Amino acid sequence: MALSSTPNVSRPTLSGVMGDEARTLLRLLKWWPLLPVLLLFLGAVFLTYQTPGTYLVDVGSPSDEAYTVNFHTRLDDNGTTYRWSDVYGYVLFPGIGGGRPLAAYMLVDTERTAPLQVFINGVQVYSSTLTPGWHILDALRVDATHPAALQSRDTVIELRSPDYRTEDAPTEPKGVKVDGVSVFQDLDGGVIWPPIAPLLWLCVALVLLYVLVGRMLLVWTGTGRARLYGLLALVALAGAILWALVPYKWDDKYVDSGAVIYGNNRVLITADAGHIAATLFAVLLIALVVEWVLRVRVPAMTTTACRVLAGLVAMAFLLRFGGMALPQSVIVDMPYHMKWLNTLLTGDWQSLYFPGGLSAVPREWGMELLIPKSPLFYFAFAPLSVLPFDLATSVKWLLCLLDASVVLVVFWLARRAGARVGAASFAAALYAVMPLVFRAFAYGILPTIFAQWLAVLLFAAVLGVGSGRARVWVWFGVLLLATLTLLSFPTVALFVSMVVVGYAVLLLLRPRLRPVGVPRYSWWLLGTLAGGWVLAVWTYYGLYISPVMTSVSA
Repeated sequence: MALSSTPNVSRPTLSGVMGDEARTLLRLLKWWPLLPVLLLFLGAVFLTYQTPGTYLVDVGSPSDEAYTVNFHTRLDDNGTTYRWSDVYGYVLFPGIGGGRPLAAYMLVDTERTAPLQVFINGVQVYSSTLTPGWHILDALRVDATHPAALQSRDTVIELRSPDYRTEDAPTEPKGVKVDGVSVFQDLDGGVIWPPIAPLLWLCVALVLLYVLVGRMLLVWTGTGRARLYGLLALVALAGAILWALVPYKWDDKYVDSGAVIYGNNRVLITADAGHIAATLFAVLLIALVVEWVLRVRVPAMTTTACRVLAGLVAMAFLLRFGGMALPQSVIVDMPYHMKWLNTLLTGDWQSLYFPGGLSAVPREWGMELLIPKSPLFYFAFAPLSVLPFDLATSVKWLLCLLDASVVLVVFWLARRAGARVGAASFAAALYAVMPLVFRAFAYGILPTIFAQWLAVLLFAAVLGVGSGRARVWVWFGVLLLATLTLLSFPTVALFVSMVVVGYAVLLLLRPRLRPVGVPRYSWWLLGTLAGGWVLAVWTYYGLYISPVMTSVSA
């Protein structure tokens, strides 16, 4: 079925769309091969777990954040990266399975003569007083003499050491330096039982992927083929998971005997299982909502085109949030932005709004210079704190959704330029997979991404003015949007100003390009930009004029 097939004649209601979707989902799910495939997957997972593994958390590396609790910032000691634990520190090995005896090894340094206790799954396996210097603790075993600890399918190693304060951080209670922690399951000793909750989440994720693929293809193929292709996608993901769960050979630096079995992918998969399922559920929900909005608000579009465009928005969200919100993902600037967001939530809004630490350049620059970084991002995302979710994850979720919505703007811009639906959809798909976007998310320049989203909305609003009713309110909305865009980030404000001024000059030179029904559009555009700058300077940037001039001239 082509994208230019018969358009919707009437606007569907919410209840009608929900009914259609419910029937579609039931039609996909009521297919008998689903259950045996899922059962085969669970059986295969059980078999892969019977190969014992070796698991390592390299404490102090960028990828340890998902597996360390009550630990301080990463540090470097002549090439040895490590973290200080708190008085109580925890190293997590989720999902390695229970029932098989295991041994733990770790590299620690108390930096003073101090006692250290180590617990595995709540059972004390080590207690001694250590002298300064790095020590390898080995033979920390859990076996049949500790039945409760042995049956735990998630291994938790706890380190306890008395409160210690260092000169560089006298307010931080510290316990012991930790560089690396390894867990070795015995080659023999009984059945290894996989974790239940992660396996259930993985099954949910497989079903969601099946539904997503099958639902998308229903507009082009019949139910049978849509089910088949959805099942193939399910089998492909299940195969990738099983391949990742199979341990492989690796030379461990703490073992003299050479090659051992290494299975850190099990930890990765089980730690990410809930995130994978939640992300796919969000993708399905976004696809449903966007398609419904398009079908209701744009009746000229075909059902197929609505579903394709909604699918592109959902795919863009998946590509961004799927990697950015993984527990072990390292988003470079995320801790910095969360620090200021939490500062705002404590009520100290003045430290963000007035010239101070937020706008100071990094110390390593060797300069005392102020850059008026706007707190708009933090004020806009602060309401997410009322949600019963992790705040950092909520911020990533909303930011990824906002950026994914640019797919709709790209589609609209392409259509306004005269492109056909297929070409406009291709343009939207290009933004969904644009590599530059993922680089921005990896660095975590969250205020800049938010500012870019506002800028795109402003450009679309500027091009769309003149076609609606209540023109005064439309112009007022554009003025408000322009003010927010200028306030969002200084460099984006300058870029937006140059583009808008350039567009206004072009319209002055080529009046035929002016939107129909908008007299003297160029002057209105320049006036709106000037009004936005007046409001931006009055509400925020004006506070920085004197301090910035002083810091530059000093």
